[in-house]
Amino acid sequence: MLNSIDPNPTIVGKWAMMMKMFSRMNFVIEGMDAEVQPVFTNDVALAIYNCLKMEETIGQSYDLGGPHSYSYLDIYEQFFNLTEIKPYSTVVKLEQAYEYKNYPWFLSPYRKLFSTWLHPEFITQESQKLVVNPHNKGFADLNIVPISFGHKAHELIAEITWLYNSRDVTKRDSANA
Repeated sequence: MLNSIDPNPTIVGKWAMMMKMFSRMNFVIEGMDAEVQPVFTNDVALAIYNCLKMEETIGQSYDLGGPHSYSYLDIYEQFFNLTEIKPYSTVVKLEQAYEYKNYPWFLSPYRKLFSTWLHPEFITQESQKLVVNPHNKGFADLNIVPISFGHKAHELIAEITWLYNSRDVTKRDSANA
């Protein structure tokens, strides 16, 4: 479950905080069309374990990425579809997002909640392509079939589903209005 106080420095944490703090407002950074391959920690842990067990992995490096590529917009859309919450999306220019870091309301008591996602590194990350080179060694070389993002996405958003009670028809209908 997502922690309600400490920010989660992941795409799920950012999405959850936007849903909690801004009541379904989805801030989309311009240029978030970069592709990523989400991978789950259990798959990475298993890969490390297999590297320790298998002698042929000594001195080798592996690129670990999930089985499918998604853009950040695709990931957000999948979260919204799973929770059945209709978002209010607004596009923010990359330069403007960098300027938000210096706004007075970010220096308020809420600054800890926002500081994680307003670092230039995190903002820029959403516009950088992070896809594994298919010619490099990866999960297949370690005898692992990674879990697809779509199979675990519902677990990542469990707290938001509970918060909005998105299975309740009345709330879902009011969100679509």
